[in-house]
Amino acid sequence: FIMAMMNFDEPLFFNTWKRLLSEKSFSEVFYQVIIPLLNEIGMLWQTNTINPAHEHFISYLIRQKIHSAIEVEQAKEPVHTDKVFILFLPQGEIHEIGLMYLHYQIIQQGYKVVFLGSNIPVESLIDFNKHFDNCIFVSYFTVSPHLDDVDTYLNTLKKSVLLGNSKLWIAGRNTVNLSQSQLPENIQVFSSIENLVDRI
Repeated sequence: FIMAMMNFDEPLFFNTWKRLLSEKSFSEVFYQVIIPLLNEIGMLWQTNTINPAHEHFISYLIRQKIHSAIEVEQAKEPVHTDKVFILFLPQGEIHEIGLMYLHYQIIQQGYKVVFLGSNIPVESLIDFNKHFDNCIFVSYFTVSPHLDDVDTYLNTLKKSVLLGNSKLWIAGRNTVNLSQSQLPENIQVFSSIENLVDRI
C-alpha cells in the first residue's frame, strides 16, 4: 500500500486489497494492515516524506473500501432496537477512517447507526434525544479537541447532549490522558478501536 500511495497507483492498491481479502476477513485487514498503515503514514507525514496529495489519495481509497463494506450491511434491517448509535467527529476533527470502520462494525452487529461524519458542532447533537430513547454517541479524537480542551469539551457534552439514558463512547489519540475513574458513568473512554468494538 505504501508503494501504491507513493506512486499514486490505484491498480496496485486494488490488487493488493483483493489479495488481502482472499486471505483475511475485512476486520483482520483493518486491524492488521490498515491501522499500521495509517500509523506509518503519520510518521511519513511528520518527516516530510509525503505531502497532502499522498495522504489524500490513499485515504480516499481506504474510505471507498469501508463505504463498500458498510453498504453491504445497510441492506439488512437492524435486529437490535434497544439503542441507537450516533457517530460524529468534533468540530475541527476531519480524520474519519476510524469512525467509518466503527460504523461498519456497529451496523454489522445489527444496530441502527446515524453517521454524521466530521466537523460536527455540539449544538447539532442536542435534538437526538428527542428522536431516540437510548442514544450512544460515539466519537474519535485525533486532533480535536486539543489535549488541553478535552475536559471542557466533555463537560459541554455532558450538560447539553448526554441527557436521560444517553452515553458517550470515545477513543483516539487525544483521549490518552483521560482516566475512566475520573469520568462520569455515562462517558466511557477506550484505548483502541478494537476495545470499543468489543463493548458493542
